Amino acid sequence: MQSTFTRQTHNTSYVAYSKSASKPIQVQVAGQDSTVPVHSQVLIREFISIEIDSIDDARATSQRQPTLYVKFNARSAKNPDGESVGLRENFGASIQAGGDLEKAVRHALTAGKAVYVAIETKRRYKNSAGEIISYLTPINELRGATKDGKGGSASATRENCANVIAAIGPADAPTTNLISDEVTSDPSKWATFRSNHDGTQVPSGFVRVNTPEGDPTGAITAAESAPAAAPASVDVDALAEAVAARLHGAAPTNGTPAVSGAVRRPALREAHSVEAKPWEPYNSDGRANAGSYLTASWRNTWSGAMILLTTAAYEEQDAAERAGREPCLLESSALASTATDLTEVLLSMADQVQTAVVGRINRMDRSHGEAGKWVHQIASRLVPITLEMLSEEHSEQREMWRKTVVAQATAVFAGALHSVESYLDGQYDQPTPINDASRKAREQAGRQAQQGNAATSTSGAQMTSTNAAIGDAATGDDALMQRWNAFLQQCKLTGHEDRVKPFLAAACGTADLAQIQAQLFSERLSAWEAEPQRFVEAAASAYRASQPVARQSA
Repeated sequence: MQSTFTRQTHNTSYVAYSKSASKPIQVQVAGQDSTVPVHSQVLIREFISIEIDSIDDARATSQRQPTLYVKFNARSAKNPDGESVGLRENFGASIQAGGDLEKAVRHALTAGKAVYVAIETKRRYKNSAGEIISYLTPINELRGATKDGKGGSASATRENCANVIAAIGPADAPTTNLISDEVTSDPSKWATFRSNHDGTQVPSGFVRVNTPEGDPTGAITAAESAPAAAPASVDVDALAEAVAARLHGAAPTNGTPAVSGAVRRPALREAHSVEAKPWEPYNSDGRANAGSYLTASWRNTWSGAMILLTTAAYEEQDAAERAGREPCLLESSALASTATDLTEVLLSMADQVQTAVVGRINRMDRSHGEAGKWVHQIASRLVPITLEMLSEEHSEQREMWRKTVVAQATAVFAGALHSVESYLDGQYDQPTPINDASRKAREQAGRQAQQGNAATSTSGAQMTSTNAAIGDAATGDDALMQRWNAFLQQCKLTGHEDRVKPFLAAACGTADLAQIQAQLFSERLSAWEAEPQRFVEAAASAYRASQPVARQSA
């Protein structure tokens, strides 16, 4: 069967869900005992360019149709730049014999052509001991991997899972794809889950289920099948304190991060002053500046909220027509106030994205505007809000929507920043930050240019003392170093740390982990762990740019 679904543009893996629900089983939903059908997890691995190593003979089984085992040449796997990704052990997956998929893989093997392939790892009905495998068990657990999908055991996967080729096509023809009838997930929905590495993301219209004992699971159920949830309680006092703290730059007692670079509000005066410059949040009379960048940002976000609500209304109308019912739309009188409420939510989501990528909250910074735009991109294109989420009985579904959008916006924003850093590292070699026109920066650049190599040791000593002043170095955090080493191993870079140093220098200011603050390195590492393939590609690009260019003799 052919499909026009969109391939991923780089090698990746993530957790998706079965498109068909199971029979109703006993679970807990929102703390209430329920008997509902569930959708179990599957793992999707996409390889953008890889060659077929061999095809085993058809296996004689009791199945209705024999299967073939297709083995892939791991060392032939390439990234978007055509470079090897460093895989060493061949791997494979099965297809049904006698169909278009067999013709496609045999043609690719005979012609020696690279293919795009997506492999779905799904739970077996029973393991080798004859025990029924629960729909609720997370796929990463069945694979013997960590909760975030790292590692994995080949023996555990064979014991509990089956690997099937879900989609395949020529590597150089992205729109030519064959979709297997054996795939249990929906390839047209894969784009929604490509950042769902740990399996915590729940798609719109679904809720997570727990075991009958209340323990978390990997399965989901349609929200319409779930019992109505109790209204969520909100700590209004804590929320008010956090908002006030962000406005005035104080640290709220509940641990919410304070605003970076916050200004102190002038004393409130009865007389009105002249309006301040747009980069100043307050007028001199202590009143908020109605013409500030903050106010403009709020208006832009409100406009985005109206777009999301309008789109949700159109979707509800279409759904109602298909179902032959009356649409449940917002009253015109409530539209503006609903957009205002959604604006506050969207700005808070941008706060979270900015904190994750940049390391601080400051709505006056342009990076906050970028974070907000990424939130809108995800919410308008990949994870749309529905009108039913706005009601109190669907507060849990709305909260899951918020978390999913924040996670995906963080991943793409961080990936964009890493790509920019890699580009800058390859284009520029400056001793001071680009576009830093301060007198201090110019003087520092002059001193470094004059001192040559001597400046390197001086700068290193200054960096070490600076880091010691702000916090512990990354090398002093054993758990952090274990994460870093595990990440290098995952990326097949263990023993090749020198190839990562140029990228570290660009991302952290230095390649010496003893000179990088632990908190900064932990934040950077979290972003890299979310997109390991992007890290590998950015590191490779930075390393190539750092190598001397061979000169041709006259």
